[in-house]
Parts: sequence; structure tokens; C-alpha cells
Amino acid sequence: MSVNDEVRIQEVRRYRDQLLIGVNTSPDPTETRILSRRLHAVDTLLGDIEGRWIPPVLSSLPSRVWSRRPGARPGIAAPHRWLRRP
Repeated sequence: MSVNDEVRIQEVRRYRDQLLIGVNTSPDPTETRILSRRLHAVDTLLGDIEGRWIPPVLSSLPSRVWSRRPGARPGIAAPHRWLRRP
């Protein structure tokens, strides 16, 4: 890699850090969703450049990105509905 490539990678890493801070501190759920999508795109880009595989589930994000319920797990959609009687 050339020096210019290394500088660009460092800029992308700084941008990723800013996105991660924004995702963790944003009170607006819509903004958090947008920032988390951008963060995933940047993670994928960095993974391609560095030869790493980035899983589709972002384990680096707080659980509140997945759901507003505390302790919610990704992939489990509305388990409270399963407990309703017919």
C-alpha cells in the first residue's frame, strides 16, 4: 500500500470512531438507525481493505440499537406476543 492509501485508511478509521460515538450517544432512534447503517458500511469497507470478514450482526453496537427493550436479543421478534392466549 502506498502512503496515500494508509492516510485514507486512517481517515476512514477516524470517521468510524465518530460514527460509533454518535450511535452510542444519540437520543433519537431514527438517527441511531442511520448511523448504525453507516457504521456497518464503514466496517465492511475496512474489513475488505484489511482482509477481515465482518459479520452482518454488529456486536460492537449497544443492545439499544437492536431494540428499546432492555436485554433484548437480535433476531427475536416480539416474544411477548407468543405468550398471548388464543
